[in-house]
Amino acid sequence: MSGLDVVGVLQVGFSGFAFLLSGYSFRLLQLEGRRDGAPRRPLLTAIQRYANYTLAMALLVAASRFAESALTSWNNRQASETLRLSNDADTCRDSLTMLAMFDKRIYGDYAALSELTRNTSSSCTTILKALGDSH
Repeated sequence: MSGLDVVGVLQVGFSGFAFLLSGYSFRLLQLEGRRDGAPRRPLLTAIQRYANYTLAMALLVAASRFAESALTSWNNRQASETLRLSNDADTCRDSLTMLAMFDKRIYGDYAALSELTRNTSSSCTTILKALGDSH
């Protein structure tokens, strides 16, 4: 494998590094298997340790991918909840503004005031609950 190929594989990231380690582990075992004579015990032990290290690196890659996916999902849920609360806050503010500026001549009778009060109460409930949970 040329130096340029190694750089290309390493550009993939941590998983590319683990892939290179496993490839080199296989290559070492293959070279030792081709050798004439009895297998060299210390070299086989070193290759086994290298292979174990490679396996540990591969497990770290898998764990990091899982953690990254879980963190992204959590961040997306938090952003969605923040947006929902922001929209609820806008609705609550608008309802409270209309309630504060209620004028019978503009909105009609007090039945309209009653409806506006119900709408204000329902739109502000989530905001008041979120504020209560944060303290």
